[in-house]
Amino acid sequence: MYFTANAGNGYHIWRQSFPDGRPQQVTAGATQEEGIAFAPDGHSFVTAIGQSLGGSVLAGLIASGRLPVERLIFCAPALGQMRAKLLPDQLRQLRVHMAADMELAAVGLADEDYTDIPRYLDFMRKDPLMLRTITRRSRVTFLALEDFYFGGRTPWPNVPVNLIIPSHDPIIRLTAAQKTLEAISARRPEITQFSTTLHYIEFSNERERYWDLLAQLVASPRLEVVQ
Repeated sequence: MYFTANAGNGYHIWRQSFPDGRPQQVTAGATQEEGIAFAPDGHSFVTAIGQSLGGSVLAGLIASGRLPVERLIFCAPALGQMRAKLLPDQLRQLRVHMAADMELAAVGLADEDYTDIPRYLDFMRKDPLMLRTITRRSRVTFLALEDFYFGGRTPWPNVPVNLIIPSHDPIIRLTAAQKTLEAISARRPEITQFSTTLHYIEFSNERERYWDLLAQLVASPRLEVVQ
């Protein structure tokens, strides 16, 4: 678990393993509790994080110009994936059918693409809300979202950008995601790669290092990162 706590030297990010792990301080330096998640006005985001399909959604929000941020973090983001996986004629057909029907199609992804941890796999198998199919309209929406953030109507904020990826992703075409982010971002992203071949780094053997990195990035630049 990650949390903020004041141990006498201001609020900082801490972590604690369960069931009986000892609390460990992750960050240090002068800070305030609200400085970790929000700017002093209580409304502006300090850091926005988009993971997987959420990365594409985050890119759309930034392209809309309605999400003030001080840092952007993209974790194995589904950026530019429709363009990477479909031929030009297929893309044109999807654009023609913007009011597509609700016909269902299998997602075509294995649970093992996400994690190899048995208890997570068991949870996914039993979860009635686990997404197994999507509609044709969903694919049209994914493409429309890509078209929106590729449109470049609103300049991206000139803020730090981080791209966090596994060494290989069975779901996301990482080269396409990286090239897309480099094309639409105001700054060249700083890339961190973890030695896992699973899409969800947080469900891999790299999860502690992954969460530590996110905690440090969210705290920066208001906090001095503990090495």
